[in-house]
Amino acid sequence: PATSGSSSTAADLNDRNADLVNSAATPVVNAALYDVHHVGGTLVQSIGDHRLAVGATLGAVHGNGATAFGADAGVMLAGVIGQIGLTVHNLTAPLLGDLRLERRVRAGLSVHARQDLTVAADLELTTTTAESGDWREAALGLEAHPVPKIWLRGGTHWNTAGGAEAAPIGTAGGSYGVYGAFRVDGQVSFGAKAGNRGWGVGLSFAY
Repeated sequence: PATSGSSSTAADLNDRNADLVNSAATPVVNAALYDVHHVGGTLVQSIGDHRLAVGATLGAVHGNGATAFGADAGVMLAGVIGQIGLTVHNLTAPLLGDLRLERRVRAGLSVHARQDLTVAADLELTTTTAESGDWREAALGLEAHPVPKIWLRGGTHWNTAGGAEAAPIGTAGGSYGVYGAFRVDGQVSFGAKAGNRGWGVGLSFAY
């Protein structure tokens, strides 16, 4: 997935199941409209010759005065020149009080422009609800690996759905190898008020 300044290359996991997500008494919303917090752990497993990887993030989602179980899932296929992937965010469409978070599906690809530089792009396949109208994101970004323990990321993402402002957002992030296979990750998003601004930190482990 493409780099959008998140702690993972953005690609930060098919169509929404309307029967599961929608109900007459439970509005379906985009998490960006509310102050929603996520905490959880991620596990990624390689399959076969290690070119295919599947992963999931399981944890808790808190917002609107309620807490619920949340899950994201993804799959990635790696090749010589890059990777392609698919991610599903809010896989369980968690219910926070009287609001249910929308399931969001995203596809992306990345290309190794150089040994230490990756160019990436991704596109949201689902349309969600935002304060300014329909929301469907696209993103472009770069990841650089200038020295052995440091990864730097930057990019931009914006709304491609008609009827709402583009609300471009700039992103920056990075990772630092603290010990062995452990890495500390951080990211920040900034820009248009109507966009998905925020920040995040994390700890990752590769094996």
